[in-house]
Amino acid sequence: MFINNYHGNALTITNESWSNEIEIMRETLLPWKFENGQIIFEYDIPRLGKRIDVVLLLRGIIFCIEFKVGEKNLLQSNIEQVMDYALDLKNFHLFSQDKIIVPILVPTKYSSCSSAFCYSVYDDSIYNPLVTGSKGLQKLISDIFIHSGATISNSSLGVDWIISPYSLLHQQLLKLQKDFMKIILWKILPDMKPIKFQQIEQSVIFLMLLRIAKNRNKKVFVS
Repeated sequence: MFINNYHGNALTITNESWSNEIEIMRETLLPWKFENGQIIFEYDIPRLGKRIDVVLLLRGIIFCIEFKVGEKNLLQSNIEQVMDYALDLKNFHLFSQDKIIVPILVPTKYSSCSSAFCYSVYDDSIYNPLVTGSKGLQKLISDIFIHSGATISNSSLGVDWIISPYSLLHQQLLKLQKDFMKIILWKILPDMKPIKFQQIEQSVIFLMLLRIAKNRNKKVFVS
């Protein structure tokens, strides 16, 4: 039903990927089928212009799950992708800022599974990225519950999570970005040929994020 009624122009391969993801999640979550929780497919990340494959809200923990259907290899770019999603939720998504966030990469044919769990070095309640094949996802989630002490049902992540506003920090960054854009257009580009505002805006966003990453000396670890 979800696939057949998706409003976008999905390719066949995308439909097949979604079917696989839904089936994997259905089997993975069987041990917790009687608990209060939410699962959101294709959750929009407006700032990045991307979507998280699956957000699982269970026992007060936010799981960001990125699937690579049919993949058996572990790529650094994919690890960074799922970590970026977790950082975005932590720093800009208002109802996620005081929650534990667990980024999980699932190359479905990957033959191993993370077994060491630790939070990032920034003391922000984000786990270092975890990796598992589809067959190990259920155990990995169960192990995270044990490691984090989330051993009983917790409904603190309610239905309002999905409509959470972006935080004041995000709004301030957007205002700063727009003000900076006006200065660029007025001071630097008066004699240039017309250029799309969106193209400049995206470049400024990239430079801002690059500066933030450098300031944090960001490093991504895999457990």
